[in-house]
Amino acid sequence: MRNYLDFLEHYCDFYDDLVLLEKEKVSVIVEKKPFLLEAIIKKEEAAVMKAQGLEIKRRDMQAALGAPERTLQQIIDTLEGEDLLRARRLRDRLRGAVETLRVMNQTGADVIVGRLKQIEGVIRELGEQAAAGQTLMNRSV
Repeated sequence: MRNYLDFLEHYCDFYDDLVLLEKEKVSVIVEKKPFLLEAIIKKEEAAVMKAQGLEIKRRDMQAALGAPERTLQQIIDTLEGEDLLRARRLRDRLRGAVETLRVMNQTGADVIVGRLKQIEGVIRELGEQAAAGQTLMNRSV
């Protein structure tokens, strides 16, 4: 069980790092620095691959514990003492990181949608100006 809890600690560290990366991405979006996004997206792609590997390892470790289909909460319910306290702390830490990621993703998406609406408005306005200019040019000819 200790190895599994040590792994969960590492798993939480990974998600904490992912939260920092997501905060960096949202900051870049909010500050209108799209030229910095490419590097962040590359880091995210690497993180996705690492997450897949960690998920496979988590499943393997749970299978080795004889709990391949159990949730983390179901595993926690079987623990006692120090392992129980540690597992609960890790569960709460993981929940917090996942919730923060969800909020940050939504914030980033909302900012991007807002920016796209602004761009659409500018394009529409330019189109209207161009059409008005066309009309004036056609009248003068």
